[in-house]
Amino acid sequence: MLLRELNVTNIGPFRGEQAVKFATDPNQPVTLIGGKNGCGKTTLLESILLVLYGTRARNLVGFSNYFEFLQDLTHRNCTEASISLAFDRREGGANKRYTISRTWEVTEEFASNEKIVVMVDDELRPDLASSWPEYVEQILPASMAGLFFFDGERVIALADAKTSTEALRASLYGLLGLDLVDRLQSDLVEFRQDTLKKGRQNGESEPVASELDSAESALQEARLWVDAAELELSNKQTAERATDDELVAARELFSKSGGELFDQREQLVADLASVESRRELATASALRLAASALPLQIVKPLLGRVAEVGGQTQRADEADLLLRSHKERDERLLLLLDQTKAFTDDHIGALERAFTADRQRYEQTYLAPFHVSTDTHKAAQDLSAIGGDQLQEEVVATLSAIESAEQDAQDRRRSLASVPNEQEISVLVRDLAKAESNSLVATAAVQQASAELLEAQNQLDARHREFEIYATAVLESGAASSRTVRIDREVKKAQTVLRRFQTRIVEKNLERIRLNVLEALSALYRKNRLIADLQIDPDTLTIRLLQASGDTVQSARLSAGERQLLATALLWGLSKSTGRRLPTVVDTPIARLDTSHRTNLIERYFPAVSEQVVLLSTDEELVGDYYTKLAPAVGQTYLLAYDDAEDCTKVNAGYFS
Repeated sequence: MLLRELNVTNIGPFRGEQAVKFATDPNQPVTLIGGKNGCGKTTLLESILLVLYGTRARNLVGFSNYFEFLQDLTHRNCTEASISLAFDRREGGANKRYTISRTWEVTEEFASNEKIVVMVDDELRPDLASSWPEYVEQILPASMAGLFFFDGERVIALADAKTSTEALRASLYGLLGLDLVDRLQSDLVEFRQDTLKKGRQNGESEPVASELDSAESALQEARLWVDAAELELSNKQTAERATDDELVAARELFSKSGGELFDQREQLVADLASVESRRELATASALRLAASALPLQIVKPLLGRVAEVGGQTQRADEADLLLRSHKERDERLLLLLDQTKAFTDDHIGALERAFTADRQRYEQTYLAPFHVSTDTHKAAQDLSAIGGDQLQEEVVATLSAIESAEQDAQDRRRSLASVPNEQEISVLVRDLAKAESNSLVATAAVQQASAELLEAQNQLDARHREFEIYATAVLESGAASSRTVRIDREVKKAQTVLRRFQTRIVEKNLERIRLNVLEALSALYRKNRLIADLQIDPDTLTIRLLQASGDTVQSARLSAGERQLLATALLWGLSKSTGRRLPTVVDTPIARLDTSHRTNLIERYFPAVSEQVVLLSTDEELVGDYYTKLAPAVGQTYLLAYDDAEDCTKVNAGYFS
């Protein structure tokens, strides 16, 4: 199955016809659709599921009444809406182009007159339209759709220890077709109960039969209670999603309007004072340098000349001093020798001539062009060498510090200038507080509804047990007909066989699924040695993660991001286990993952999970470096842009700038 084009007309925030053409190049399989919260990303995902499955999309999309859902899905003030999906499917060695359309009308009370049109290679197929719910099961069974079309909530359910087992069971049973076995078992239970109710022999007046009637009535009431609790939970979850969207929108508006800056105003003022103090200190250092010998670096060649003259002058002075010192020494020596009788005048004259010739070697004829004192010479020599370089480095660092401080100060001033006053922000604060309160109330309502559903299910289990007690009493008392006894016996046998069948099917396929999940897990985790193996219990479907040493990896050791990668690996492994070539569509794929885990999904999961991938991203997910890393695999991009003038969302080519 290869998606080609989705057209929505007057659906959700989309007014008029809007189209998305999907990437089909296996080298660039990703279609990237960007949009801010509330622009219609989830609507596109739901539209694909809705056009494929219609009323049977209830568990996938989450609605209680199909036609009320269609009415809510229709763009406001519009009386007609439609969804059309074109896809290719390989049949008999050739590609066939399927186009399925659903159109409905909307009145003030409800949506009705839904029409389904199916075309194959541009040929109308009314036969397929009439049997589409059965036919689509051959293409992509609804029980498997959750492995290929999902959002962050499904990943979270698989990642949450409280819901992961049930979520895995639903996915695994859908993959193996065991959801039909569950339905068959449920139907057998109802058939058996109905048979017991209708098949008693002259036992209506017996107390045990009366108690069976009461138990059956209580069981029916418990079932109705569970149905009502499930519906209430679904409604509360829908309301929670709506309040979450409102909260996100309120936070975005609060942020864009300067609300976060208002909260940070005192810190901004303190930061500005600190930055200005830093700039003043740097300026004082610059002034100190300007008052030092630094300006002489402008005439560095002259400093070298002064150092050179000073050096030569110093050497000439040293030679003159040495000459005078030697002359005084020679004169003293000759005087001493003259006073002795061992040396004649000729000897003294020869020595005097030798001493004079030796002193001539130290005579200097250097005449300095200008006077350079010793201190001046030392200073010029230092400034023209290391000392001057150090001064230059210091002034560069000081000027850089001044520039940085000035830039930081300007940033703080701009931020402070953008801070709204208390009157302007009060409305936003009130709206944000209201949205947060509504979100908390909705979350509490979901928790309450979940608790009530659990209580209803426990009550149903209790009523089942009571009914079985009285049913057994009726069967053992002889009040039931032989046919009823035989049906009861056969139903119990069938239930036993079905349970064994489920266990064997799971055991038969579990190793292949385990290996696929482990392969996906190894590809996704950056800590390659964290998990070396995993086991899935065939009875409870609980997952046990193992290190190379064989020790169990406790779930508490996994971060939230790692648990979500585990959930993604489960979906990936299960989808690979289907053996079907199907597209993968993911809504808000990386919103709750940390940086490193996002990179793993972008580089290793999205380009490889399927031959066709559709990603519905917010403006805080696949952007910047993440988009750059994903770009080689992207074959088509769209941006869902809200049009203020027309109060609707439009599908435009391109992506977030």
